[in-house]
Amino acid sequence: RAVSSDAIDSMMDALTDRSRRDVLMTLLGDTSETGIDVLERQLADENARVGLYHRHLPKLADSQYITWDGNEETISRGPKFSEVQPLVRLLNEYETDSPE
Repeated sequence: RAVSSDAIDSMMDALTDRSRRDVLMTLLGDTSETGIDVLERQLADENARVGLYHRHLPKLADSQYITWDGNEETISRGPKFSEVQPLVRLLNEYETDSPE
């Protein structure tokens, strides 16, 4: 299946930032939904949390890679998650397998 240049640009933009990669990686497992509190525990400081809510989650939701429910404070796989999933899986394996 051919992927458009716009789709590739969107995926690369989403994966450029470590926080966004971490968000997407949390959705790789068997769980279809993750509480935002799980993501917050992974973040070391308040600035990272602010970035999560004001930059990263909105960007991923706009690209439809995640569905973000602000009332329930959960994220789940969005309608286009399957497009980015192979790259996220590859990056996850690379980060897991390689030394720092």
